[in-house]
Amino acid sequence: MRVDAILSVALAALGGPRIVGNTPCPTPVEVEAALVGLVAEKGQPERPDVAELRADGDAVVVSLTAASGALVAQKHLDAQLSCAERARTAAVAIAAWRATLVPTAPTLSLGEPPAPLRRPATAATALATAAPLSPHNSPFRVELGASLGAAVDRVAVAPAGRLELALPLRSVPLVPVLAALGEGSRTQGLGPGSVRWRRYGLAAGLGLRHSWRLVWVEGRLSGLLTLLDIAGRSYPSNADGLAIDPGVSLAARLGVGARSFLPWIEATGVFWPRDQTVYVGGTGESARLPPAEVLLSVGVSFTPRH
Repeated sequence: MRVDAILSVALAALGGPRIVGNTPCPTPVEVEAALVGLVAEKGQPERPDVAELRADGDAVVVSLTAASGALVAQKHLDAQLSCAERARTAAVAIAAWRATLVPTAPTLSLGEPPAPLRRPATAATALATAAPLSPHNSPFRVELGASLGAAVDRVAVAPAGRLELALPLRSVPLVPVLAALGEGSRTQGLGPGSVRWRRYGLAAGLGLRHSWRLVWVEGRLSGLLTLLDIAGRSYPSNADGLAIDPGVSLAARLGVGARSFLPWIEATGVFWPRDQTVYVGGTGESARLPPAEVLLSVGVSFTPRH
């Protein structure tokens, strides 16, 4: 007899739920194995409860439906967990949910009404009660990231760097992002001297991510608010200054990994809509700074362990 058949018979004999689904991580067999020992012995019911495993992006949702057909509860299993950890988490949740369905036999007594009976805490109910405090039950994950690359425009190439905080949502493939960014200096000749400029500031955006087992892609639209630092060089009288320079970026990111360490590469197009023109006094010469650029980056993101 196959192992999965043996486990199903064992759970049925204990009055346990029927595990269904076609998820590869964890499989129903792995959840059945983790559930043995957590369910109370109450005999084989006429219609068992049904626990279902279904895929939801890179996560898995486990739900329990009572024999009456009513949905008892459901829970997302974090994609960062291993298959064995997902199986144990699902088993504990199922056992805790079923504990709330166990009927209490009515009794007749005389005199003062007895104190309400309190079901003894089991490992399953204790863990399930503590589960909402776990970061794996929050509606999002926390990803910290850093990247280095090059900013390329029609004038020059400059180094660029970025630090970011991403909060991928568990229920939908959306990724809110906050980032700090900076670009190195670029120089453009103008008249008898040259103009040097660089940018640094903040970005906020929203990404759309699709994941497979080991590869994921993400498109991201962001708004930028930067300071443009401009200075003259080799003029009889050099001047410098700061200007607020907003921008818009559209990025495409390709990454590998499905756990806590996620290396990636990214190509980003940036548009600076504000006209930034510099002038050389007394000569009438002027030049507009490039209104667009391309960022090519290599980076890594990771999920802190709690």
